Amino acid sequence: MTAPQHVAEENVQATVGPAPALRGVGSYGPEAARREVAPSQASERRFTRMSRVTRQEWAPSILIFILDILTWMALYGMASYLRNDTAFSGPFQFAVIEIIQLVVIVQALFIIGGYNPRTETRGLAYTAEHILALLCALGVSALVIYAAATYDHSMKPSRFAILSSFIMFIPLSLLYRRWLRTHVTAAMATRAFLVLGCGKVAADFYCAYYASPNNQGLEFIDLEGTHVGERIAGPTSPLIEGDLSAKLDDVSRRYSGIILADRAERIPPDLLDRLIRTQFQRIRVYTLESFYEAHWRQVPAHSIDPLWPMQAGFQLSRASP
Repeated sequence: MTAPQHVAEENVQATVGPAPALRGVGSYGPEAARREVAPSQASERRFTRMSRVTRQEWAPSILIFILDILTWMALYGMASYLRNDTAFSGPFQFAVIEIIQLVVIVQALFIIGGYNPRTETRGLAYTAEHILALLCALGVSALVIYAAATYDHSMKPSRFAILSSFIMFIPLSLLYRRWLRTHVTAAMATRAFLVLGCGKVAADFYCAYYASPNNQGLEFIDLEGTHVGERIAGPTSPLIEGDLSAKLDDVSRRYSGIILADRAERIPPDLLDRLIRTQFQRIRVYTLESFYEAHWRQVPAHSIDPLWPMQAGFQLSRASP
């Protein structure tokens, strides 16, 4: 083979060789597919984690707390800007005044249950408490601020800015509390409480729950499987169900909480361990006593015994004549 023919053959191989084509195909092969799937899986995991957070009982409280802070900062900042309050006091004094007001407002609303997710904020009773609490917060914050201003002459807060901010904050904070309560109630109405137990204690709890203003459903589970298909307390009451394992697998999506309406010694150790992990990782697990206290601020009748008035927290009965 002559030298020109050899050079021509090398040029043809370099032009039509398989190596560049394989490299091009390899860049769009399984590795690239895995790289494209990985971001979608990561975004799906983030969405699942976020939806799990929004289903937590404390999520509305955190949202209301953040809305209070942002709303007050916007209102007081706008009022101070219109009055040119920052020209009379420096940024440090302005920040101190705003922090004092926020602390007093949050404390006043916390006392009346303004951050409790179970507080009915759409009623007339809460509306009156909300207005009175913020009026008291106005008086306390004004007292603290102007008492401090007597010792620091560089702090000159505007009375118009403080008063107008409170006047606008009262209806706004009440408005988004009512709006959020409406949406939370509608979302929770589609979820039920899972009650573990089917005896007399569970039947009495159903009667008390039915007479309460709660509008969520109840699902009763027989841990031993001997009363499945029966009614818990009369012909119109819910059916007693079984298959607890399947319900616990989907507990965070279908239920607002788990209520233990049976004696602790009747709960199997493996189920008790799973309930403990559910309590710390997914949703709230109540005993009857904790449910009565958290939702109704009461004590169940079966928990009262002759020694109950002598326990801690009853100093008034001991000191009374």
